[in-house]
Order: sequence, then C-alpha cells, then structure tokens
Amino acid sequence: MRKILRIFIVIFLTMPTVNSGVALAQPAYQPSFDQTYPGSSLTGDCVVCHSGQWSLSSYGSDWKDWGKDYMAIENLDSDNDGFINIDEIVAGTYPGDRFSMPAPTNHAPTANAGPARTVSVNSTVLLDGSGSTDSDQDTLTYNWTLTSIPTGSRATLSDAAAVRPTFYVDLSGTYEVELIVNDGTVDSIPDIVTIFAQNSAPSADAGDDQNVGVGDIVTLDGSNSTDPDDGIAAYLWAQTGGTGVNLSNPSTATPTFTAPGVGPGGESLTFQLTVTDTGGLNSTDSCIVNVIVGNQPPTADAGPDQTVAEGITVTLDGSDSTDPDDGIGSYQWT
Repeated sequence: MRKILRIFIVIFLTMPTVNSGVALAQPAYQPSFDQTYPGSSLTGDCVVCHSGQWSLSSYGSDWKDWGKDYMAIENLDSDNDGFINIDEIVAGTYPGDRFSMPAPTNHAPTANAGPARTVSVNSTVLLDGSGSTDSDQDTLTYNWTLTSIPTGSRATLSDAAAVRPTFYVDLSGTYEVELIVNDGTVDSIPDIVTIFAQNSAPSADAGDDQNVGVGDIVTLDGSNSTDPDDGIAAYLWAQTGGTGVNLSNPSTATPTFTAPGVGPGGESLTFQLTVTDTGGLNSTDSCIVNVIVGNQPPTADAGPDQTVAEGITVTLDGSDSTDPDDGIGSYQWT
C-alpha cells in the first residue's frame, strides 16, 4: 500500500509586547472611537502605530492623543489593494509608514490679561492671567511686562512668570501690563490690561486760631496738610478779612506777618490756605488770628476733678491756663 506522508508546518509569528493589553486595529475612515490604548499596552513593532490628536487619513483612523494614547492599524488594508498593512511593511510597499504621517497641527494659545480696572494710589494690584486658554490643552507658561507706567513711578512686578503677579501703585496715572503665554511651541498674541490709578484730593489744614497782640510776629502754619497719594505740590495763603497785612511768603507752608495796629476793641484777621497736589487736585482751610488791644485777663484752668484714696498725694495741674497777650505771670492756689 502506498502511504502518503503529510507534513504540517506550523509557523508562529510572535509580535513583541510592551507590558500588557492589545492595541486593536480600527476600521478605515472611522469617524470616532471609544477605546483608549495607553502607551504601556502596545502590541507589535508599532511601525504603524501613531500617537497624537485624533486624525483621519487615507490609511485609516491612525492615532489619538499625541504622546498618550495609541492605536495600531497593521491589520487593515488601508489602500484596498488586497494586502494588509503589515505585509506591505515587510515588503517595503506600505504607503503609510509612521514617517509619512502628518504631525498634529499646533494652535497658538490665547492670552487673557484680565479686564481693565480703576484703583486707588498706594494700593496693590493683583493681575490674573488664568483666563488664558489653549485649544490643544497644552500647559501654558506666562510672561508679564509692565509696558507703560506714570513718569516717576517705581512699579515692578512681583513675579513676571506667575499666573497672578502683583505690583504696587505708587503714583496716579495709567499703568499698562502686557501678557504673552506660550504653549511650549509658540507664543500667543500679546494681551494688554490697563490699570487706572485715581488721584485722591489733599486735605488742607490752616492750623489753630490764635490770639495775638499788636506788633507780634505771627506764624501761620499749614504744615499739617496732607495728601494720601502723590504729595502736596503747592501751598497758597490769602488774607480774606480784617486789616491787611503783608505775608512773608504766601507760597510756603508757614508764612509770617506782623500783627497790625487795630481799634480799641481789637480785630479778627482771617486767612485761607489752599493746597494743591501733584495731580492738580486741591483743598482749602481757614484760620482766624485775633489781634487784641491792651492787656487781656488770663484764663485759669485748674484741671479736671479727681477722686483719690485717703493718704494718696494729689497733684493739682494748672498748666493749661492761658493768657491771650503777654503771658501768665504767676499762679496762686487756695
């Protein structure tokens, strides 16, 4: 009897595996898919594995999430010629090798420096670039620049690379701050936020009213006038009532004059002080100088009432007693 020997040859094709899991092929021109293939779950030599943003090409749905998720297409016949992709790779005829696949398009990020604001001088401004965006979901870096500040300002940013830096508003005027964000590849178009620092009006203080005698040298005192932000730039005194006098320098904080001769009943002289700050705002205050004729009686002030325990030494205080003209000559307690 004639025997037929049949030899079966079994060929095993083993593909290298990275960790566990299988990257399955997806149908060509698939508009979407709901499976994720982490890079640690690849099967095969990945010659035609692609990573990147979702893309459709003539070779199928090739990749998703650049650098993160993967999809192998070696089991497809992407060009419909009767040979699967992996066979064409071996033969060197596959048209869709990984070097010919287009890289995902990177879109420039959008900087958002926040809305314009009006603030007070001598305040700290918090900038906020957290509204900046990137359509590719790339991590952003920040670059802030003070492009315009008032003349004389020493404003500086706390941290030009922070999402939310600060700066101190030291003068009134306009501050412009530019923000550029970068997605690791390209810069955004600059976005500028404008900060308006308001000037606050000064507060004039013409000093206390005074009682003087004829011929006395009188000093008006506006040195306690204040300005909350950019400082007082000018003082101007003017007499508004009474016998006219000559002020030594009406443009200083403390001008002087000689008390004039007045009638037997004395006279009140009035003066007005106007202070103007660097920003042009002003404020006024007035004071009265009473010119007294002859010796006027002093005013005694024995101090406040006191309640003390028995045996305690008590101090009486008449130091607040005053005299409108030539001063107190003596004290007498009874």
